[in-house]
Order: sequence, then C-alpha cells, then structure tokens
Amino acid sequence: MFFGFCNGFELVIICKKEMDVLSGFNKLPLKKSVICYILTNFATPYILPMKKYFFLLLFLPFIVSSCVSSKKYNKLQFERDQLKYNYDQLVKVNAENRILLTKIDSLQLLSDRLNSELKHAKEAAASAQKAFDDVTVRYNKLVEQNKMLTNASSQERGKFINELNEKDKLLTTREQQLDSLSNVLTNKQKALDLATKNLEEREQKLRELQRIIDEKDQNLAGLQNKLKGALSGFSPEDLNIVQKDGKLYATLSQDLLFASGSKQIDPKGIDALKKFGGVLKNYPDIEVSVEGHTDTDGSAELNWNLSADRAISVTKVLIGEGVDAKRVIPSGRAFYVPVASNDTKEGKGKNRRTEIILSPKLTALYNLINK
Repeated sequence: MFFGFCNGFELVIICKKEMDVLSGFNKLPLKKSVICYILTNFATPYILPMKKYFFLLLFLPFIVSSCVSSKKYNKLQFERDQLKYNYDQLVKVNAENRILLTKIDSLQLLSDRLNSELKHAKEAAASAQKAFDDVTVRYNKLVEQNKMLTNASSQERGKFINELNEKDKLLTTREQQLDSLSNVLTNKQKALDLATKNLEEREQKLRELQRIIDEKDQNLAGLQNKLKGALSGFSPEDLNIVQKDGKLYATLSQDLLFASGSKQIDPKGIDALKKFGGVLKNYPDIEVSVEGHTDTDGSAELNWNLSADRAISVTKVLIGEGVDAKRVIPSGRAFYVPVASNDTKEGKGKNRRTEIILSPKLTALYNLINK
C-alpha cells in the first residue's frame, strides 16, 4: 500500500514496506507518523521534483484516502485540484509570456525602424518646408514685380495694341492688293499663255513659210542654172539672168531682139526666146511677166505703144514654145522704169530692154498665211 503527501511543489512517495520504519512511531497517530517520517527523510532519494513526477499525483487520492479521514481527504483533494489548476495556468501564462516576449522583441525592432524612418521623414519635411518657404518668398517677390510691371506698362500695352491693330489693317489692305495683283497676274498669265501659243503657231507658220520660200528659191536657182545653161551662147551684155527678192530677172537687150523702133523680133532674138521658153515650160509653178522698156527718145505715147508691142511679141514666142498663156502677162512700161540715166548714149542703150520676170506662185504661201 502507498501513502503520499504534497508539500508545495514536491511529492513524497512511501512504500508499504517502509511503513515498518514507522514502527518507532507507533505510539503516534498515522498522520503524524507520516509527517515525522517525511521530515526525518526530507533529503532522501524518495523526494522527487513535482514537475518530473507529476503523474504520481494521480495516485494521491488513493494514498490519502487510506490514511486520512473523508473530510480531510476532500480538503486535500480540493487543494490538489487547485494546485493542478494553478500549475496549468502558470504553464499557460509562461507560454503566453514567451509569445508576448517574442512579439515585444519584434515590436521593438519595428519601433526602432519606424523611429528611424520618422527621424528621416522629419528631416525631409524640415528641408521641404525650408524649400517651400524659399519658393514662397520668391513667388511673393515675383507677384510684387508683376504688379509693378503691370501698372507701369498699361499705357505701353495700349500703344502696342493700337500699333498691332494698324498693322493688322495694313496687312488686310496688302492682302487685298495681293489678291488683286494675283488676279491681274492670272489674267496676264492667261494672256501670255495665249500669246505664247499664238507665237508658237506663228513660228510654225514662219518655219513653214521659210520652208516653202527655201523650196521656191531652190527651184528658182535650179531654173536659173538651166536657163544659163541653155543660153550660154549669148553674151552677158545681151542676156543677163539674176536672182533678186525671190524672183528671176532675165534682161534681154534691144540689140539682141529688135531693130531700132521695131517690134519685130530678129532671128537671133527668136532663137534665144525659144531656148528660154523650152526651159520655162517645164516649170508650171512659175509666173511669167514680160515688160517692155524704152529710152526717152520720142513721145510717151509712142514709147507706150512700142514697149507694149515688143512685150507682146516676146510673149507670143514663149507661148509658141509651150509656155501656158495663163502664166504669161505682157506689159509696156515705156521710159518710166529706167535702170540708167537717159542723158547718155550708154544709159539709153541700157534702158532699151525687155525684162522677163519669173516669180514662183505664192498660192501655197497665201493659204498658209491665211490659216
């Protein structure tokens, strides 16, 4: 049988065989005997820490119930339960204290960090406040300066606005003038374009005219060469052919064609005219004008008739050689178109002549000009 006793935080366990040791205490009550035994053996190995042998408390009711009364047992039972509850609460409080200490350490670290940040924030706020104060001072100065400038320059602004309005009016006038000039320029450009077009057309016509003229000059040059070839047996004093002003002028002297005062052509002159007509008939685009000329001897009527008769005589010979009569125009010029002075014998000899004027037909030129 076991006995137990609770004293603070220590527990004493007594085995039944050790009850014999208590035999010396037989004269004492059992409770006192147990207490005396506990006191006597307090330092014995039977004293164990409560924390290490707490499970033995479970047997305490049985031990106590064996050696104490029911009332005392209940009281001890109550005290044991109270001790166990207190112990559990103490363990719980210790655990909570450890947790709280850990949290306190964390909070302390956080507090230190926040205090450091707060210190830096205060320093930054102080710097920002100083900068703000400086900016405020500068702003106030600028406001004052602006007020002074505004008051001082109100008249100048009015003057500037008036000048600006005048310039705007001037600009509007200039723009209107520019628009007008632009319209004029546009019209002139149209006129210039039209003139340029007309000029180009005229230049084209001129080029075409020049081409026709060059072609006719070439034809005249060819005709001149053929006539000179055909009439090479005649002296230049009697028969001379020159090109002038786009025409061929063949001058035949009186000595080659006629006797003095006669309209009858000499055989030598007929031979020359036949050769002339033989070449001329191959140029149907050449107009022929036969002119008779005299000197100033005799009356004007006589010279008119003589010059006209001689021109008709020459025309007949040419027609007889195949030259189309529609192309030949005879005329008498008397002494009104001299080539030399009639005051000398030599001059009068030069004025007594017959001229055959060969002109290219200008129909193509007229048609081109009238386009």
